[in-house]
Amino acid sequence: MGTLAAVVLGYAAIAGSSDGSTIDSGGLPVLPDAETDGAQGGSSLSELAQATVQIIGLDDNMRDVCTGSGILVNASGIILTNAHVVTESETCPFSRIGVALTQDESRPPVMIHTAEVLRTDMKLDLAVLRIDGWTNPSKTAPVPREFPVAPLGDSDTVGLGDRLRILGYPAIGGETITSTSGEVSGFTSQDDIGVRALIKTDASISAGNSGGMALSANGKVIGIPFKARATETGPAVDCRAMQDTNGDGLVDDGDNCVTVGGFLNGIRPINLASTLLAEVTSELEVARLPSIIDDVSFANPRFSSGQQSDAPIDRLTFVPAGLKKLCLFADWSGIPNGTQWDGVWYHDGEAIPAFSTVGDVWDFGESGGNFWMCASDPNGLEDGTYEVGVFLNGELAFAEAIKATGDNLETYPVTWLNVSGGDLCGLAVNPLTEHRQVGANELVTGERIPDGGQVTLSLPEGTVIAEAYDCNGQPIADALEGLEISEPITFEIGG
Repeated sequence: MGTLAAVVLGYAAIAGSSDGSTIDSGGLPVLPDAETDGAQGGSSLSELAQATVQIIGLDDNMRDVCTGSGILVNASGIILTNAHVVTESETCPFSRIGVALTQDESRPPVMIHTAEVLRTDMKLDLAVLRIDGWTNPSKTAPVPREFPVAPLGDSDTVGLGDRLRILGYPAIGGETITSTSGEVSGFTSQDDIGVRALIKTDASISAGNSGGMALSANGKVIGIPFKARATETGPAVDCRAMQDTNGDGLVDDGDNCVTVGGFLNGIRPINLASTLLAEVTSELEVARLPSIIDDVSFANPRFSSGQQSDAPIDRLTFVPAGLKKLCLFADWSGIPNGTQWDGVWYHDGEAIPAFSTVGDVWDFGESGGNFWMCASDPNGLEDGTYEVGVFLNGELAFAEAIKATGDNLETYPVTWLNVSGGDLCGLAVNPLTEHRQVGANELVTGERIPDGGQVTLSLPEGTVIAEAYDCNGQPIADALEGLEISEPITFEIGG
C-alpha cells in the first residue's frame, strides 16, 4: 500500500497565486513551473527578445508609416523608448501607435496592441508608453496583466571595452528581431546632461533600432540605442576623399568621401531614464484587474472526445491515436460575470494559439457545471501531453493535463484512502508534466471524503502528481515528486 505523505503544491494549485503566470510574446498566458511558483530565472537572449517590442506609427487607415523599437520595463505594459520614435513629424505622420510582439524570433513580430504616450523628455530623447488596447477592433477585453520584462542594469558601472549587445528591429535587419554586438568605445559628455550623456559603441545600430535594448554581458539593459552619432564635435565615421569626384583635378575635401573606417554609434545610458520612469510610477496608478482567485473553485474536471448540449459525450483517461477532437469540462463557482478569462491549450509545454481563447469576458454566471473548451485537428492530435490553463484576470486558476499516445495505455483503479483524522474536500491528480501543475479538484462540488472514507479514480499508467486538502483549503502534505501508477493501488492520504 502506498502512502500519500507529501504533495508538490499547496492550496495555490487550486486557488492560483498572485504571480502564478506570465504572458508570452503573443499575449498568451504561460503556465508557470510550480516548483518556482512562476518565478523567472536569468533572462536568456530569447526571453529578452520577447521584451523588445516593435513600435509602429499607424495612419488613419492602420497602415505602417514608420517604425522603431522599445523595451518592456514593467509587467503591466510600460514601454521605454526614444521620444523621436513616438513624435509625429513630416517623415512619420502617424495618428496611432501600434505595438508588435515577437512570438517566434525566426518570424516577424505580430502587431496585436496599441499604446499611448505617458511622458516624454525631448532633451534626453526618451519617452514612456503604456500598452492600452488591441489593434483588433473585436477585442474589447482589458489587455493581459503580465508582459515579459527586461531587467534594468546600472549604466554607471559600464567601462571602456565592455562587451555590448543590441536588440531591436533595424530596417537593414529585415522584419525579424535582430541582435548585433560590439563593445563600449568610450563616453560622450553634454553640458546640459552630464559627463556620461552617451555611451559610444562600435556595435551596429541603424534606423529602426532606436528605442531598443543595449545589453551588458550579463543580460541587463544598460542603455537605449540613440539616433544621434557618438560625438557632437567630430565625424562619427571615418570618411575620406579617395578620387576626384567633382572634376577639378584635385582629390581634396571638395570631393565625395568614401567610408574607410568604423562607425561609432551613441547609446543613451539607462540611468538617465530613472527619473522619467520614477515619475510615471509615482503619478500613474497602473490599472490592475482585481484578484478573485481566492474565491474561485473549479472541480470535477473531465476530458472527452466531444460535446453535445454542453455535456461530454464520453470520458477519456488518455488521448488515443488519431483523435481529432479533445474537450475539457469542469464545474465552477465564485466567478463574477465581467471577469477577463483566458483558456490556453498547450502541447508539450508550448501554447497553441489556434486552440486558445484569449482576452474574453466571462458571462457564464457565478457558478455552474460543464464549462468546456475544445481543441480540434482534422489530421488528428499529435502524441504528447496536452494541458489546458484557465486564467482569470491574468491569474492561473487551474491547469489540467492529459497524455496523448499512439499506444493504448493500461488504466487502473487507484483508491485514495483518507486517514488524516478529518474530512477532505479536495483531491487533485494530474499527469506529471514539466510545469508540475496538479490540476482541478477531482471531487464533485460539495463532495467530501470523511475520515476513513475513500474515493477511487481510473488513471492511466505513468507518473502522476497529486494534492489533497481539507475543507479549509489547507494541504495535508507537501513536496511529493510524483506517484507511479502501474497497477491497482491504494494511497493513504495523511498517513
